[in-house]
Amino acid sequence: MSTDSRQSPDILFHRQLIELGKYPHGKQNTELLPGYSRALFEDIQARMNDRFSAQNVELRTRFGVDLYFDFINSGSPNALAFRAGDFAMVGVTRGMLDHLVLFSGRLATHPRFATVLGIPEIPESASDSSIVTLFGMAVQFFTAHEIGHHVHGHVDFGAASGAPQLFELVDASDVENHIDLQAMELDADAYATSSVLPHVLGEQLNDIARGVGLDEKSLTAESVLTLVLIAVVCFLHTLPQRRYTGATVQSLRHPPRLARLNYLLGNIQKWCRMNRPEVQKWPSLIRFQGIGQMVVECSGVSAEGMSWTEEDAFLVSRDGAQYIRDIDQALSRVAEQMKPFAWQ
Repeated sequence: MSTDSRQSPDILFHRQLIELGKYPHGKQNTELLPGYSRALFEDIQARMNDRFSAQNVELRTRFGVDLYFDFINSGSPNALAFRAGDFAMVGVTRGMLDHLVLFSGRLATHPRFATVLGIPEIPESASDSSIVTLFGMAVQFFTAHEIGHHVHGHVDFGAASGAPQLFELVDASDVENHIDLQAMELDADAYATSSVLPHVLGEQLNDIARGVGLDEKSLTAESVLTLVLIAVVCFLHTLPQRRYTGATVQSLRHPPRLARLNYLLGNIQKWCRMNRPEVQKWPSLIRFQGIGQMVVECSGVSAEGMSWTEEDAFLVSRDGAQYIRDIDQALSRVAEQMKPFAWQ
């Protein structure tokens, strides 16, 4: 690795954002944030890069690359993966975290939050820590998702095709077909699932239990999985959902939120069958419906957005069934296309 300060990851991160053109203000200077935000942002950055550093020795040896995490100076919710120098970058906007904090708070303080988790109650003393726990799990998931874009070759494939970055949310026209990009998002979600679950059901279990006011022995695997699913909902809710029909759904650069959630649920259940068969039948219908009801009650829908009810109606329609067939085919096609670019 170069010792040139101009090649330091934070400088490369800022410079590459400017060159990409979408974020003219580049990297977020945390010193300019209000005090209550600054501590949160600095803590997240330290934790993410500490976690990355544990992987970097192997990555540098095998692929000549290091991971780096930083913030983007933008109030619009977004996240992206891109390459700069010898670094695989993961960037998240200030707006993404702001939205994530807000929706984590809404869900974690919902009257039925404990019931949906399958625990008696959230003690008043754990009210704030339950929000932090849910927020932290959501950050962990979407960060792993962005790493998945690197590991599965999406970023290098994009660079070879003239698009050296993958945004979590990008405006799209109503005429282009982006079904393969949608498949890449589902592929990155699958990577995030396989990355996050071993940790939350392993060494992080005690911290998660304390976060919701329990001891480790009182928190079941089913409750942890439910918390993961709720955290994923928080993440998906930060991404505005443009209206679509059967004729325009493939113009979206990301799968519709509810379709994406269904694939994620399938990924979690598949992982459990292979690694934790005692919970492979999770979640119960009642628990899944409870999560959906909380989302409906907590979410606000923008004028151009779609409600979860509207999305559900689409998925069970004839157009929705055709869309699922198309995205399944795209998943197989993309997996084959990415083989020369994936980190193997």
